[in-house]
Amino acid sequence: MRPRHLLALVLAFAGSARAAGGLNVVSAVEVRDEGAAVVLQVKGSKAPNFTTFSMADPPRFVIDLSEAKFQGVPEDILVRNGVVNLVKNLSYGSDATSIARIMVAFQLEVDPPEVLAEGTTLVVRVAKPAGTAPAVAAADDADAREAAEARARAEAQAEAERKAQEEATARAAAEAQARAEAEQAKAAEEAEKAARAEKAAEAEKVAQAEKVAQAEKVAQAEKAAEAEKAAGAEKVAATERARAEEEARSAAEARAAYEEERQEAVASERAAAEERARAEAEAGEAAAQARAEADRKAREEADARAAAEARAAAEHELAAANGRSEAVASDDAAAFERAAASAEAAPEASPALAERAAAEDGSADRLDVGAPSARLREVGFRQLPGASRVYIRTTVTPRFTIQDVGENVIRVELENTRATRGNDLRHLDTSFFPSAVAVVTPARRGSSYVLDIKLRERVPFQQRIEGDMLAIDFERPAAAGDLPVAGSAPADGADAAEPVPAALEGGAPEAAPAAN
Repeated sequence: MRPRHLLALVLAFAGSARAAGGLNVVSAVEVRDEGAAVVLQVKGSKAPNFTTFSMADPPRFVIDLSEAKFQGVPEDILVRNGVVNLVKNLSYGSDATSIARIMVAFQLEVDPPEVLAEGTTLVVRVAKPAGTAPAVAAADDADAREAAEARARAEAQAEAERKAQEEATARAAAEAQARAEAEQAKAAEEAEKAARAEKAAEAEKVAQAEKVAQAEKVAQAEKAAEAEKAAGAEKVAATERARAEEEARSAAEARAAYEEERQEAVASERAAAEERARAEAEAGEAAAQARAEADRKAREEADARAAAEARAAAEHELAAANGRSEAVASDDAAAFERAAASAEAAPEASPALAERAAAEDGSADRLDVGAPSARLREVGFRQLPGASRVYIRTTVTPRFTIQDVGENVIRVELENTRATRGNDLRHLDTSFFPSAVAVVTPARRGSSYVLDIKLRERVPFQQRIEGDMLAIDFERPAAAGDLPVAGSAPADGADAAEPVPAALEGGAPEAAPAAN
């Protein structure tokens, strides 16, 4: 459809709509006095569309209601209340150009009225000027003069109204023409705008379709790329899983081989320890036999010394009886010399006896023969900063001896101590830890509880009593000093509860604790 045809339809529709809407029918024009003001009410059928202007000589106020007409309203309403003289109602034009004019003629100069639309009623409020009441009284007294003046004014007013009516008609026609032209221009603009909008909508529709097609194409490409990427990731994950499984299998086999080697090493070490124990037992038996032989020889030598001393005493008594004092004195000196020589030879003839006595004296410093009965609570292993600790807890303060019983083996013996649980006799394998301690082997030996501590290498260690716990700390080589040899007896008067150092060579790193 062409824009010209569309414009014709729009104008036709606008004209029919205005005709259907109808005019504003003014059915009443009323004037009432409210004391301080005079109120004019114009009652219509629609909300008023109006313009106002003032006129002079005589003073007047004109109200033009557009698209309005009077119905049942007198043309002249004579008031004469001292403010309003006359209200004149006139109609101009027809249909859309119809104008209903209300002209209010005043008796004196007044302030511009206040005009207000209240629904379908137009209210004009005229304030009374000061001194209005005396003027009204004077008007009543000079009614004749007023009537003459009124006629003159009416004639002048009629002429003025005629001119005003002509002007209003011309103005209304011009306004109607302007409105029609404006409506035509607006309709043409709206038609052109509608055509542009329709064309833009069609272009937008085509562009939207192309955009949707392009988006679908991009989405399909992205979906294909994602699928390809997922397939590649799955392939990489499968390869990684296979590699991890192979590494886990290799690690498990390596751990199994290591465990087998470790078990074999532990068994070999245990067999070697048993062999050393047998050798030590045999050596102890041989030493006991040697000590017994030395004791026998010492007794024989002591008997010989006693016999020599007895013989010397008898000879001395006999010489005294016979009066041979000089010979007796000489023989007595010789006898004492022989006894002294025998006494000096006796220690050299029994070194084994002296060594055993010294060993027994040393053992007495470390162990009370009458130690109270104790029960084992815990035996364990723990890594400390700079040291590895083997510890033993009992029900009383531990009584113990520590000695070096072989190459890299420390033995701890707790006298009169019972182990009532099976776990207390299981060995502690500490070979997994970076420690100097390789294995701790507990055992019962008579009424004593014995721990054999096997070391990887000889290191310094300290032993201490902490309440009901015996702690043996094997130190690092860097912490080693000039310490006594491992297994040596403490000095006279030393208390077993204080740290007792013993010297070995080497060192051990730290590791996590282990307990039986």
